[in-house]
Amino acid sequence: MIRAEPVNSSSPVFSRTTPTGTGRPTGWELPIVVDVDNDGHAEIIVIQNGLGMDKGIKVLGNIDNDWVATRRIWHQFDYHITNIRENGTVPRFEVPNWTVYNNFLANEPFCQ
Repeated sequence: MIRAEPVNSSSPVFSRTTPTGTGRPTGWELPIVVDVDNDGHAEIIVIQNGLGMDKGIKVLGNIDNDWVATRRIWHQFDYHITNIRENGTVPRFEVPNWTVYNNFLANEPFCQ
């Protein structure tokens, strides 16, 4: 299940469950949050494992297009914000991510 909740409530603003008949409890693997279509709002990308569903990549977004803004890049499995710039260039000397953002495998939200 993928679920997004607002900061001040436990009522989900977005919720999707894995299609039934997948043969495993996950079915959607390794979700990431990134601005896929450059519209200024985040989308969730998941890998569909092909067990009871189509194989490939699925992009999930909010119909109202009002999710928080975030970066347009997620370049590798062990992604962290400071090891790639928004324009795709790699910094020659990387600032340790934990000293600035205190996260790992997470993208930067740009709250508006």
